[in-house]
Amino acid sequence: MIIGRITFSFTHGISISGNVSFNPHAGVARVPGTLHELVKRAQDGECFPEVAMTADGLNYRLREEANGLYHAKIAEQGCRSSKRWHRRLIDGLRKPNREQCQQMGRTVHALAVPCITGATGLAYADHFNLTGAHIFAVISLLFGTLTLLALGNAMIEGP
Repeated sequence: MIIGRITFSFTHGISISGNVSFNPHAGVARVPGTLHELVKRAQDGECFPEVAMTADGLNYRLREEANGLYHAKIAEQGCRSSKRWHRRLIDGLRKPNREQCQQMGRTVHALAVPCITGATGLAYADHFNLTGAHIFAVISLLFGTLTLLALGNAMIEGP
């Protein structure tokens, strides 16, 4: 048994949502009694709801069988996909959606913090000499910080 999220959508504009226990092997969802009574009160004689459920990343259409029992049929693929995990990863990097762009932008911003910390620590280190290698390291870290901040801002804005 798993927990699913069910939504009853009526034609007159009312939507009622709640949690149900769902047996994916039998394809049966059991609606709690209080939710079932609420749906029956909202439904008048001629207005029957469209019943949909999301469970374990899949979307289902439901048909009432008995008092509080519904038979589930897969409507469409949700978050799950038949693609292998590495194809989903590559597709997420190649053509990210808005939420993925925002998350990657936040990650890039978080990576800018170690760059500025490293540049500051290196500049104020006790053994810092004004040699070309040390100056190049500090400038490189500062350049990396600015690049990561600019890239993060561009990614947070989205596609």
